[in-house]
Amino acid sequence: MRKVLSPNEIIVLKNGDSARRIKIGQMIGDGATCIAYEAERITETGAMLRCRVKECYPFGAHIVREGVLLCWEDEDEKVAAFKRMKDAHELLTQLRNDETVGNSITSAELFEGNGTIYSVMELNHASTYESDKSTSLPEILDTMRVLTEVVGKSIAKDICIWILNRAISL
Repeated sequence: MRKVLSPNEIIVLKNGDSARRIKIGQMIGDGATCIAYEAERITETGAMLRCRVKECYPFGAHIVREGVLLCWEDEDEKVAAFKRMKDAHELLTQLRNDETVGNSITSAELFEGNGTIYSVMELNHASTYESDKSTSLPEILDTMRVLTEVVGKSIAKDICIWILNRAISL
């Protein structure tokens, strides 16, 4: 059984020269390859920006959590899990940059730390459920069209299951 990060836990993530301090909130998704959390990124000025964090922590993997650190008992398993997450991130980046898809995919950054990989997605620019409740039928149909295109492109790249898992876990 996977052990989740505790709410209010602070993790520090680095990607080259870029670093993020993240305050973990509640777990919101428990998918096959990752655990997703509500979170807040702490800026250099101390401001808190809403985000989602996906922690690469595959179900059934031989991993022991020691605080925020994930200790992998099988290096090959770790390498394969990291490759899957990086490949999925690369595909989502390609889809995000595809002009025919529209703006339906939120970009994310990958960070390594604490023995695993994290995908961090900023939420400040996103719409909320309240703002979407008044959406008109033509807008809903347009969103469905865009999502259908995304799924079609994803199937062509053999990752439809991953995207569905991502959507469910967020």
